[in-house]
Amino acid sequence: MNDRELLESIAAQVGSLTQEVGGLKKGLINLEKKVDAVDSKVDAIDKKVDVLDKRVDVLDKKVDVLDKRVDAIDRTVIRMENDNNIHHTALFDGWKQNTQQLERIENEVSKQDEIIMRRIK
Repeated sequence: MNDRELLESIAAQVGSLTQEVGGLKKGLINLEKKVDAVDSKVDAIDKKVDVLDKRVDVLDKKVDVLDKRVDAIDRTVIRMENDNNIHHTALFDGWKQNTQQLERIENEVSKQDEIIMRRIK
């Protein structure tokens, strides 16, 4: 192979390499565009996650408030039940006293009835 053929062969290979490098540049540009698109999508997802985090924080605070309210309601219900037990006991004692009083009155009426019946006869 002479110099001219060698130069033509080198020029052909350089031309081929130049085309391949141009193709690689186009591929790299497309890849950069895709990476930019992915970056923008990741940024959008990050923003959405931030919004969701804030919402979860708000919900946590609301749940804490509701827990405190439920605890307060539980304490109130327990106090009311205790008060009701005291009132029921007092009512039962009153009913028992009334029953005892009625029994005493019945006994006294029975005695008076016997006395009257004896006097009538």
